[in-house]
Amino acid sequence: MSAQEEKSGKKIEAGRKNRLSALASSVPALTKLALGRKGFAEASLIGEWTMIVGEDIARLAIPVKMRLPRAKKDEKPAGTIAPNVAGGTLTLRASPAASLEIQHLKPRILERIQRYFGYPAITEIRIEIGEGKKSSLKARRPAPGPVAQPDLSHVTDPDIREALRRLGAARAKRV
Repeated sequence: MSAQEEKSGKKIEAGRKNRLSALASSVPALTKLALGRKGFAEASLIGEWTMIVGEDIARLAIPVKMRLPRAKKDEKPAGTIAPNVAGGTLTLRASPAASLEIQHLKPRILERIQRYFGYPAITEIRIEIGEGKKSSLKARRPAPGPVAQPDLSHVTDPDIREALRRLGAARAKRV
């Protein structure tokens, strides 16, 4: 703290920017905590998934969990950055129909992930069968109330009026 800050008792916020910045530059820092809980130490795997594996594979499966083994204490000299740890497991979620194809594409997916990271960060892929997000209860839309007969007196063409009347009757039956 500077002498002026100590006298006033105020602390100036570090890293504050008085300018506009692209949202994309802040996303990795904002999502690091949330994705870290799911095991995504490398959050870029999610953001770049389509680029890493290609559009065809990305449509079939999405990454949901990544587990990397911890670096051993004897591998890291004191005061240095931890080395890249290899041998992780990636869990992909795919539909039942796509899971067999993903099973056959595992070697290609592993190769592309290793090429992206530059080392064999992921050595095993597990497939979780499911559709989108897991949820115990799916939100349902409320049942529509009784359908009132629309006022068709302002429709001048008798053919259109009859078609609208039949459409309203068919809709009322579906309720």
